[in-house]
Amino acid sequence: MPRLLLCLVLAGPALWGIHHGLVIMQADLTAMAPRSEVDRWARGQSQLSEAQAQQVKAALLLALALTPDDAVLHDTMAQLHTTLGLSAWDDPALRAQAFEQARRSQQASLALRPTSGATWAALASSLWVTGQPVAEVHAAWRQALRHAPREVAVERVLFDLAFATWDEAAPDIREWALARWQALPQRARPGILAIAKRHGRDALLD
Repeated sequence: MPRLLLCLVLAGPALWGIHHGLVIMQADLTAMAPRSEVDRWARGQSQLSEAQAQQVKAALLLALALTPDDAVLHDTMAQLHTTLGLSAWDDPALRAQAFEQARRSQQASLALRPTSGATWAALASSLWVTGQPVAEVHAAWRQALRHAPREVAVERVLFDLAFATWDEAAPDIREWALARWQALPQRARPGILAIAKRHGRDALLD
């Protein structure tokens, strides 16, 4: 019996490693299809009914229950809620609820992976849409710029929020927007100009 006990003790770490690996594999398999669905929906390549969206959410929640420390899963959940919020833009209550849930998932992701500029940018947008103090929006904005200064998707969010909050923006945010506009290649300018026009700030770019 002592020898058997010793063998179990020595084998413990290996058995735990196998168990942990199986849990991760199960979570990956559970989340694989939902991640793909959310990505296609967010890109406008497919549509999800309300029932399908709830099925995707349930699968992601199951995967998160298995691996709650997976930042990518939290980002996927945030992306799902963001897309739901955008699709319900004309319904203020549903929009606010969806972006609030997105904000929570983004904050959970950043607690695990605080150097993700894309997640900081997404959080800044969620904070803005849910009416949080502009100081909080700008704090997340600065983190996004710090960690992803040249990611195209992040840069578009930075411009969007800079123009949206221009009257309350600190000098560093205004200076970045104007300086970055001047440095943009011609092919990138139409998209940023469209963002500025949406906020009535296109005169700044003349």
